[in-house]
Amino acid sequence: MVVIHQYKNNGYNIVMDVNSGSIHVVDDIVYDMIQVVEPLVSAGIKDADTLRMAVLNLGILHYDKKALEEALDEVLELEAQGQLFAPDIYENYVYDFKKRQTVVKALCLHIAHDCNLACKYCFAEEGEYHGRRALMSFEVGKKALDFLVANSGRRTADELGRGQKIGGIRQKSGGTFPQEIPLYIDHQRGPSER
Repeated sequence: MVVIHQYKNNGYNIVMDVNSGSIHVVDDIVYDMIQVVEPLVSAGIKDADTLRMAVLNLGILHYDKKALEEALDEVLELEAQGQLFAPDIYENYVYDFKKRQTVVKALCLHIAHDCNLACKYCFAEEGEYHGRRALMSFEVGKKALDFLVANSGRRTADELGRGQKIGGIRQKSGGTFPQEIPLYIDHQRGPSER
């Protein structure tokens, strides 16, 4: 599928061919010509003579015939160089890509919906995060880690990190969740990986 983006910005006519990655700054007539030629190319008309006849006989563009022919030549030259109306070489790979087995590479747990710093400028609304203060339960954290381990492919539990806030939260929670999760991570790693 041909994908062309055209826009005008600060007096420039900008044309981007997404599939080739080419960006062009063109004059008004070439800009208008691309808008006329694109649907024809997308419909499968690739022959230069057929495109020339179609564009010149449509009468959509109000420029003199010589200027139209020169603009069309420029557009066709860009197409021949693979810089305009380029085919999507990845189109057929999308279906296989969607069928691939995915793996979870990272999981960030929001274990503490709380902060005791109470900074007025903080996005967390002085530690309340626009809601009530709370800590994640051990069961929810354990399920999240089990999900991560089950869906992380060849990665090992040795790659599990503990984060930075656990020490302060451990004191606040009375040693429930934050103290148990690192122990659970160590348990997942096994004695030889600790």
